[in-house]
Amino acid sequence: SLCCGDRKHLGTTCWSAEGPRRHCCETGAQLVDPEADTWAAFDSYVEFTNALSPEERRALHSSLPRVEVDEEAFDAVRRKLRVGRHPAHWLCASGDDDSEADKVASVRALVGVIAAAASLDDGASPPLSRTFVNVGSGDCAPPDPLHELLHSPEGRGFRGLAVDIDGEKLARCAAEARAAGNGVDMLTAQVVVDPLTIPIALAPRIAELFDGHQKGLWPLDVLVVDVDGCDCPVLSELLSFVAPKVVVLELAFHVPPPFRFSLQCGPGSTEAWLRGYDVGLFNAASGCSLSYATNLLASFDLSLLRLAQQDAVFVHASVVPAMARQFAHGNPGGVPFELPQDEFECFRRSKLWMQYPPEYVREWFFASHPAQVLPRIWSNMTRITRLYGREGTPFTLDY
Repeated sequence: SLCCGDRKHLGTTCWSAEGPRRHCCETGAQLVDPEADTWAAFDSYVEFTNALSPEERRALHSSLPRVEVDEEAFDAVRRKLRVGRHPAHWLCASGDDDSEADKVASVRALVGVIAAAASLDDGASPPLSRTFVNVGSGDCAPPDPLHELLHSPEGRGFRGLAVDIDGEKLARCAAEARAAGNGVDMLTAQVVVDPLTIPIALAPRIAELFDGHQKGLWPLDVLVVDVDGCDCPVLSELLSFVAPKVVVLELAFHVPPPFRFSLQCGPGSTEAWLRGYDVGLFNAASGCSLSYATNLLASFDLSLLRLAQQDAVFVHASVVPAMARQFAHGNPGGVPFELPQDEFECFRRSKLWMQYPPEYVREWFFASHPAQVLPRIWSNMTRITRLYGREGTPFTLDY
């Protein structure tokens, strides 16, 4: 039988092999709380698939409908439109939670790599400034990308700025930093972040991290952007006055390469979007796609290092030698560490969290030409914004 724990008030539900079909198709349609029932069905699937042996999992996958891919046409699109020209390193693709790549290439680990390289004093890697900016920090609790760093020896003595629209969450973020006892100096800014507010409201606060003495671009160590809105326009504006060594950006992975999708901001639209945002609800029309981000960041000498299930990690050219030295060995695939690496290949090999059905994303990703499916992506995005009361929300989409 299949059993799953309850997320709200369903108790523990156990079904026989025929149970899921009956429960979802007959009983489930009449439940008072369909959301809780949906979670129960999802949990039962996760529990079931995680318990399978490798052989059983292969058998399950073989029973599912297969996607026929025109590899020649796909390869032509990939070679024409990719940003990265080097084969994907084993670190690049996202795997299961807590994978080996998650451990050796976490923000904490990357800061350690940069620090170790800088200590060699051979000029191959810039020194750490021990600074960070976390835009869309929430309460800074896990799975925030900076949480592990700031509670580790590598993060001792860091100084940073947490930015969010929610003052209560920011207060918890600052309190947790103090309670960690790691000497982290956490400044906070309750700001509605968009390209218009950054120069006025955010730039002066970032200057405080450097005591206002820095000339030119401020050399941040880590920049995190996760505002669940116009993330890429916000990031682009930030990069006009900061030069981060590591960037962590949440992405809309349901818009695959080569499509460059990004929500756009206008006066007042960002605040309305964010105040109506609920992290537990479907929010597919926000953020930006992998191709949009890789094209944007290439102009700032930032290259894709790896994908996580919801984020992408980019590193600056100044620290690539340190990364190459660290990750040159122990490579299961024998692929040398060279950036920029092929984002199509990284995407294809990854396990990712998406807000559209996988069959939609596969159809768009493997289309023999992007022009065949771009209108379908556009229609899906405009329909989603209309269904959620945000009709007319501006976004860009091309390839």
